[in-house]
Amino acid sequence: MNTYISPTIGKILGVILMIVSMIFTVQLLTSFANDGFNKIVYTAFGIAIQGCQTLMFLYFWLQGRQWGAILFLFLCCLSLIGTIGFFSVNDAEQLQLGQNSDVRYNLMKQRSASLEKQVRSAEDQISDYASRRYFTKGVKPTQKILERLQKEQSELHNQMVNFTPEPPSQALYSFLGDFFKMPVKQVKLALFTAYALALDICAVFLLAYSMSDTGNSRVNPNMLSGANTNIAVGSGSIRQRYETALFNSQKADGSLAGQRKIADQIGCSNEQASEIHRQMKKEGLIDVQGTKTYPSSKII
Repeated sequence: MNTYISPTIGKILGVILMIVSMIFTVQLLTSFANDGFNKIVYTAFGIAIQGCQTLMFLYFWLQGRQWGAILFLFLCCLSLIGTIGFFSVNDAEQLQLGQNSDVRYNLMKQRSASLEKQVRSAEDQISDYASRRYFTKGVKPTQKILERLQKEQSELHNQMVNFTPEPPSQALYSFLGDFFKMPVKQVKLALFTAYALALDICAVFLLAYSMSDTGNSRVNPNMLSGANTNIAVGSGSIRQRYETALFNSQKADGSLAGQRKIADQIGCSNEQASEIHRQMKKEGLIDVQGTKTYPSSKII
């Protein structure tokens, strides 16, 4: 089954992913800046890394320039560091917030215990004053103190019930660490690296695929017989490689391999293979009998 991605959609998705990766890198770099000028410089540097990385990959993919692949790998490493660094800094901030929250929760528990003691003490004082016949003037002031303590105790109880001491992401990392028997730090690094790789690789491949003839299945068969400089895989045009692979696939009964098999072998789309197959049949190079294809008697 052939999967076809519209070149326009591929370009849009590739640009979106590239921008997201660029934002992560720029965010990390600008977090190191201590003034406005440095932020501008770091922002330009982050944009340049992502833009040049994509450009170098396109040079390699579309033009077959090996130096493009080398520069792409170098720039991709910088971009990966930027994305992984952004995730790591963000996670550290969330973890710090969680730790601070834990401290505040402990303080709330201590305050709750202290309020409980004060409430009991106030209740005992009221009972003591009420039991004395001539010393009842202290009841009302103590009653007001008790009401204030009880109100504070109620508010504190609601805060403790609704309090979340740890970010939800930390629970996920702990679960994955227990499942894979790995330290939480290694789990985080693996996840951040996977995110960064998926982001950068998908961005450049979508752009390159949608800009090459491999990603565009609407091919003019008349253009296939000439050299195609946009195909970096192998040598010669798609037509030449298809013909060579097709005639080299002849079986014992004289039949040739199917279109899909040849398409997978040379790395072209099924639509391109169908166009070439029809063109070869029209030119009398092959004979199609039912579901099988044979070399034409003209060339045997």
